[in-house]
Amino acid sequence: MDIQGDLDLEAILGEKQGARAGFEKIIVSVNVDADMTAEEKRDLLREVERRCPVSDTIKNTTALFFVVA
Repeated sequence: MDIQGDLDLEAILGEKQGARAGFEKIIVSVNVDADMTAEEKRDLLREVERRCPVSDTIKNTTALFFVVA
């Protein structure tokens, strides 16, 4: 598995106002080493993505709370 993403480091460092600090896109590349057809591998990856809590959290609005401990 290889995960890459594009983000604006100037926004993270506070050097660029109004820019997003989050990733603009995330690309997950998966090498499925199994005796499966290409179509079966794509179907498997779709199912993994559908069930993945991280994918769900990234794709959908999720309430986020910061508290001072």
